[in-house]
Amino acid sequence: MYKLIEIWKPIPNFKRIYEISNLGRIRSLVGYYKYRKRKGKIIKPSINVENGYYYIRLCKHGTRYSFLISRLVLTVFKRHPKQNECACHFPDPSPSNNKITNLVWGK
Repeated sequence: MYKLIEIWKPIPNFKRIYEISNLGRIRSLVGYYKYRKRKGKIIKPSINVENGYYYIRLCKHGTRYSFLISRLVLTVFKRHPKQNECACHFPDPSPSNNKITNLVWGK
């Protein structure tokens, strides 16, 4: 078995604020907030208790946005979804496995 190398890419519409990795982790970048320097760090995702899917809340200009991590990983590392496509976990059906090797676009 091989080990995946973690690759980080900026999240669309949140460039220079947040990045996502091919392993499904999200981090904030070093920056300034109200003239104070803030440290970049890995952000802990939340879990939807109804279906078990991980999601993240990102903030930009005081507005919060929620995203499913599986959709973000596929959008950044594969392509944008076509109409009515959803993120499917395959071959491991567990919603907690958000590695790019376990995600595909489906209907």
